Amino acid sequence: MTCKRCQSRTKETFGQGILYLHAPIEHTITKLERILTKHGMPFARDEHLLAVQVEKQLADLTNVLTKYLSHAELDDTRTLFVHEGEKPSTDKIINAQSLATLLAKLSAGWLIDMIQQHRLLVHLQPIVDANDVSHIYGHECLLRGVAENGDLVYPKHMFDIAHSAKLTYQLDRAARLAAIHTVKDIRLDGHIFINFNPTSVYDPHTCLKSTFAAIQNSHLSPSQIVFEVTESEYISDTDHLLGIIASYREEGFRVALDDLGAGYGSLGLLAELKPDLVKFDRKLIQDIDNDSFKQRVLHSLLDMTHDLGIAAVAEGVERPEERDWLIEHGADYLQGFLFGRPSKEPHTASTATSTLQV
Repeated sequence: MTCKRCQSRTKETFGQGILYLHAPIEHTITKLERILTKHGMPFARDEHLLAVQVEKQLADLTNVLTKYLSHAELDDTRTLFVHEGEKPSTDKIINAQSLATLLAKLSAGWLIDMIQQHRLLVHLQPIVDANDVSHIYGHECLLRGVAENGDLVYPKHMFDIAHSAKLTYQLDRAARLAAIHTVKDIRLDGHIFINFNPTSVYDPHTCLKSTFAAIQNSHLSPSQIVFEVTESEYISDTDHLLGIIASYREEGFRVALDDLGAGYGSLGLLAELKPDLVKFDRKLIQDIDNDSFKQRVLHSLLDMTHDLGIAAVAEGVERPEERDWLIEHGADYLQGFLFGRPSKEPHTASTATSTLQV
C-alpha cells in the first residue's frame, strides 16, 4: 500500500465549468463580486456562495485576486470547481480547498513538471572528521531543481511554493529518492545525510515505503544512512515525529537533528528524540572565535550532547579560526565552505583539505 498524498500530482487545469466560491464574510463576497464583474466573468450569488461560470484558464485571475484580497480572505474563502455537465460529488465537497491553495496550485505548475520530469538533482557537501579534517566522514545531499532553461532552482524557493500549493509530500518524497539514486549511481562511500521534513510524512509505514525500497535496491548499507530532520518551524506533534524516527531506526538507519540552537531545535525536543547526531546552526557557528556569548552557549551544548552520547556536527564553517575553535572545544564533525562547497561530484580528502592552505 502506497500513500496517495506522496504520489505525483497533476497540474490544476480548468476547462468549462463552475467555480464555487464561499466566503464567510460579506466584505469578501462584495470584493469578489467587483473583481469578477470587472473581468467580465459571469456569476450567480446565493447568500455567501458565488457560482462563477468559467470558460477559460482561471490562472488569468491569479494576480488580480492576490492583489485585492488579504491573506486571511484567501485562506477563509473555500473553492470547488465542477466541470461542465458534472455535479458536485461528495468527494469533491469534502476536499474543497481554500482560494489561497487553489491559486498556489495554479502557479505551481512548473514545480509539478519538475517533479514529474525528474528534473531534480543533488549536490553533495562534505562533512569532515574534526580530529582529522583530511578524512571525510560523509556527505550531505542538498536538493537542487533544474528549470526548463537549465537554471538551478534552490530548495527554499521550491519548498516555499510546495508548502503553499500543498505539494510538500510530493516534493519531499521526490527529494529523498533523488538523493538515494544519486549516491547509488556514483557509488558514494561514507555516511550519507538525507534531509526529510517531518510534516511531509503523513504515515511512516506508507509514506516511507518507497524510500526504504529505493535504499534496498541500491548498494547502500542502512548503517551509512543518516536521516536529517529539517523543519523551519517548531514541531508541535512530537509523537508523530517519534513514530517516524522509530520507523527509520527499525530499518537500521540513524537520525540527526538539524539546526540545534535555532528555530525548533529546542533542548526539550533534543531530550525527547534522542538523536544519534545533532547539527549546530550556522548562525551559532559564525564568528564563534570572536563571540564570547556564542562560545559559552556552544560550549554548554557540546558538553551536554557528549554527556548524552550524541555526536555533534558544526555547520557553516567558513574560516580557519572557526575551525580551530571548534576542534579545540570538542566538535566531532565539521561542515562548511572551508571544506568544500556543494557540488555534483563527491569530494575527496584532497579537495576537502586544499582550502585549508588558503
